[in-house]
Amino acid sequence: MVDHVTPLMGDGLVFEQIAEGIRHEILDDLLPGGAQVMSVSAYAAAHRINPATIQRAFVVLVDEGLLEKRRGIGTFVVSDAKERLLKNRRATFAAQVLCPAIAQAFLLGFDRQEIQEMISTCISEGEKK
Repeated sequence: MVDHVTPLMGDGLVFEQIAEGIRHEILDDLLPGGAQVMSVSAYAAAHRINPATIQRAFVVLVDEGLLEKRRGIGTFVVSDAKERLLKNRRATFAAQVLCPAIAQAFLLGFDRQEIQEMISTCISEGEKK
């Protein structure tokens, strides 16, 4: 069982922050497919949060198909959780991140060539990581 605690993300409702923290742990392979997550009570104690709040975060993640409850055993990351998350986030990336950033660049007065150069630089930096 994975028993580390990711700090709350800062914005939004607490249960949403907890759910997003678990999503990040899945994407970062800190919670791989098949891993058992901490119990609601252990998670609540670690964060000093009402167990009902943790339970709500777990329900969201179960509904998203990222976690599964095994009666009498615990809550586990589904085997393809990372792939599900990546697929979902890739599908929304352009609309939610890239297009608004490019629109903002135009509003700031950058022309097409400058934006393409910035994107090329970012790609080069990203490839180095």
